This record gives sequence, structure tokens and C-alpha cells, in this order.
Amino acid sequence: QVSVVAFNKGKLKVLSHASDRAFGGKEVDEVLFQHFADEFKAKYKVDARTEQKASLRLRMQVERLKKTLSANPPDLETPINVECMMQDTDVSGMYTREKLEEACDKQGMFDKMAGTCGRALELAGVTKEDLAGVEVVGGSSRMPVVRERLREFFGCNVTQTLNAAESVARGASLACAMRSPAFKVREFEIADWNSRAVKVSYDSKDKQCKGEVELEQGMPMPSSKKLQLKTASPINLKWEYADKASLPPGTSHVLAEQHLPLKEVSPPKDKGAEPPTVKLAVGMTLSGCVTLESCVVETEALVPADPPKPPPK
Repeated sequence: QVSVVAFNKGKLKVLSHASDRAFGGKEVDEVLFQHFADEFKAKYKVDARTEQKASLRLRMQVERLKKTLSANPPDLETPINVECMMQDTDVSGMYTREKLEEACDKQGMFDKMAGTCGRALELAGVTKEDLAGVEVVGGSSRMPVVRERLREFFGCNVTQTLNAAESVARGASLACAMRSPAFKVREFEIADWNSRAVKVSYDSKDKQCKGEVELEQGMPMPSSKKLQLKTASPINLKWEYADKASLPPGTSHVLAEQHLPLKEVSPPKDKGAEPPTVKLAVGMTLSGCVTLESCVVETEALVPADPPKPPPK
């Protein structure tokens, strides 16, 4: 995941997000897992892919191997050992960081990384020259090749001033402290960026009001859009992703549904009186959750004017 962020004194504004679910630390682990599963099958006649416990044991060891390889020279052979992987068989092997980088490069992983960075810049409307710095966090940022490719793409030094393993937890803790009345922290304003367009459809029971409004991609969070509906009947609201085709398989496109009963609203009885006006504010919270910020009903009533007073004698 790549984010382009603008920092000002006491304020942070996210300009864009871009991500690729097909590249990350688990994909690097999968390269190592498949390599050693094939090697141990040929060498020891055991296939870790056929047994869940054996697969888990091997995956745990390849993750440790990845971390060790990241700290070792590229041509240094590093051992991997799995005791009693399956069928009471101990297995072992050797691997180098150079081989791992070549295997990842053959699958186009580093090209995907550059493509994701370019997409984030395009969505933010900035160029590489506009960037003041590039900071990397996360477990995979420890791989030297990741930092090298990022340095080549951006044309500047890539820094690691944040704790790669704790940065997300620390940010979440600070966000909680800012919202808690029990802690006093320095004021800091955050404006996030909506990464997926959300469509909000509305439909009144009397069918007088029907339509939709879009919370477009790139809309600041938190923010909202206002609706004014002329109706005297209950309203149904439905939030759903606008681009269903881009969702991961198995993901529901419906985010939320809400029924507004409007029990106190009744059709106007006076001739010439308009139906009540329902004012809604629908939007997104800072956490990226859909929300109905407000719902106000305004009614108009025709009041007979007082008869004119007779002129004083």
C-alpha cells in the first residue's frame, strides 16, 4: 500500500491511496514455501502441501528465513531446518538472498511495486519532484531490494525513521488518545482520502423521492453530502460500492442499509401546503465507515391570518 500525504503544522492530509493485493510479504513467503516444498519432496519424499500441520511448520520457518536473508549478504547461503515436518522426518536446506530476489523478480513483483507507486502519484496529482521524502514501513521494507527499487523509482533516498513493526499500532494508539476524554494530547487534524467510490441510494415509500448520490473516490474523510427530499413517508437508504467489479472475490458490495420511519411526519392537510422537507447528511467518517450524520424534518403549515383590526375612532 502506498499513500501520498501532505504535512502541515498541526495537520495531516492524505492526498491519495494505492494498493496491490497481489504483492506483499505473504507473496514473498509463498515463493520460499513453494521452492522448499518442491525441494523437500524431491529430497525427502515428503510434500508439506498435502498436510495442514506440515504446511504451517514450513511456512513459519520460511518467514524466519526471509527475515534472516534480509540481514545477510546476497551470496551467503543461509540454512533452513524444520524438525519433524511430517512423517517424523527432519528436513533442511540452503538458500541465498540473491536467489530470492531473482525468484521474486521473475514473477514481476517489483514491477507491481513500481506500478502501485506511480498510480498513487497519479491519483494525488503530483510528480516525483514534488515529494519531500519517502518513508517505508512494514516487514517487507526490511528487504534491501525493496528499498533499492524504490530509490530507483523515486530518484531519492528512502528513509526508515519509523519502527517498521510498531508504526501502525502507535498511530492507532495516538488516534484513540485524541478521541478519548481521559488523555490530553496536542491538537492534530487528520483528513483521510476515500479510496473507493460509494453510492448512496434513497427511496421513499410513496415513490415520490427516488435517486442516488455518490461519495466519489478521493473525497476527504470525514465529510458528507446533503440531500433534501420532499416526502411524507418513510425512507430507505442503501450504501454500496459503486465499482463492484474491482472488489476482491467474495466481498459484499453492500455496506449498510437504513430505514427511516419518520413516524411524526404526516401528509399536509391544508390546501397549497407542500410535503415536509427531509434534510439528510450522508457521508464517511475518519475511519472510513459510512454514516448518516443528521436527519431533520421541516414542515410547513398554513396559518390563517388574524382579521384586520378596525381603525380607531
